[in-house]
Amino acid sequence: MPVLSLLLALASWAGPRPAETFLPADAPGVAVFGRAGVVEGGIRLAWPGSGIRASFSGDTCEVRLASTGAILSVVLDGRPQKDIVLGVVQDTVLRFEGSRRRRTHLLELGKKTEGSVGHLDFRGIRMEAHPEGLPVPPQRRIEFFGNSITCGYGVLDSVKEHHFDPATQDVFSAWGWLAGQELRADTRTICASGKGLVRNYGGSTSDILPRTFNRVFPDPSAPKAIPSPWQPQVVVVNLGTNDFSFFPPPDSADWERSIEVFIQDLRKGYGPVPVVLADGPMLSDYWPQRPDGTPFPSLTTVRSHLERVAGRIPGVRVLHLTPNDPKRGYGADWHPNRAQQRLNAQEAARFLAPLLDSLESASAK
Repeated sequence: MPVLSLLLALASWAGPRPAETFLPADAPGVAVFGRAGVVEGGIRLAWPGSGIRASFSGDTCEVRLASTGAILSVVLDGRPQKDIVLGVVQDTVLRFEGSRRRRTHLLELGKKTEGSVGHLDFRGIRMEAHPEGLPVPPQRRIEFFGNSITCGYGVLDSVKEHHFDPATQDVFSAWGWLAGQELRADTRTICASGKGLVRNYGGSTSDILPRTFNRVFPDPSAPKAIPSPWQPQVVVVNLGTNDFSFFPPPDSADWERSIEVFIQDLRKGYGPVPVVLADGPMLSDYWPQRPDGTPFPSLTTVRSHLERVAGRIPGVRVLHLTPNDPKRGYGADWHPNRAQQRLNAQEAARFLAPLLDSLESASAK
């Protein structure tokens, strides 16, 4: 079993030692996955599901980074290791040790938490030697846009009365990422908790996802990331749960126009990409409640809106996800737990597989 050791301390970076190789953050031998942006001295990872992948020869490697707060997943030679919890650090070195039974190793670090928790600046990696080549990225490419459900809010918890805790968030256990892995796709997750299409959870209309979806970082003042050399074959949008989380609901015509504009904006950067509109598993026909105590059917309402939009715009489809069920349990704040996320991931993978197959067949002709 590979051994992972971690040094979390303010460290000086004295440069490459003899017979060692230092790769800066933007070196060809380092692969960045997910959406990331170049900052002074490195590459910033702010969106959940972003990360780095690097191969190294020898027993150890050292990763230099800074952070304002994040939880990282670690996979070494294909085996998950203990997560790394980062606070606010200006210059830190993480040291990893691979099994001596192998000469060449593959290290993957992924950002489990969303942008509101903090970001990570990757500055470089030092190793004994750098072997040629990295695994070839999958040809399939899917991008998911969503809210806390896609971010994996509370997925690692099992008590619905618990509230948000970065320790129980994991985008890599959420439906979008899991569906992408099942489909063997290069997957990007552009999501933030509480965000809606026209209004956020609680009613705010500032920083709704359509104002940040095309940014390098989850901030409307950040530089634009779209258009980009990385182009998804399919885009999946799961928005609406927060819009319809309280009464009165958004105006139907305004909400449908807003999702149509969002699709148009996506296609300005990506061309005529197929778009899948998914309803969320937290929608219910028993919530929210009207002032007289009767329930407003938000699930049926959102599904009707999505179907009407898909009927008006070519290349748009609707994916119905199975709602939460007490028999499967809940995560924090009534969010999907691991069982629910896995179920919805399977549904999404089954829905997307024939679409991707048809796109690949068409491109091969």
